[in-house]
Amino acid sequence: MSQRIRGYLATSFDGFIAGPNHELDWLGAPPGDRSLPAGVLGFEAFMAEVGAMVMGRTTYDVVEAMAQWVYGEVPVLVATHRPLAPKVATVRAVAGPI
Repeated sequence: MSQRIRGYLATSFDGFIAGPNHELDWLGAPPGDRSLPAGVLGFEAFMAEVGAMVMGRTTYDVVEAMAQWVYGEVPVLVATHRPLAPKVATVRAVAGPI
């Protein structure tokens, strides 16, 4: 059985993932009315095909602090060597070789 690995990476227009102070606040809706039509970024379609996610600890900390957990019941593996006390049952820390 073949396995498929897909990537989905949000970047700003200048090609950066995080701001100069490692902030990810730009990931929210654009300034103004702060609303986007459902499906406009393709995130929902992408998530419908995801079996598990891997993210770094800093990204996890920022996403966890956002008002809404957007990953539903998808297992999230957080690459970290620091202790992790997730607020969501589907999140767990991982470390070591891939």
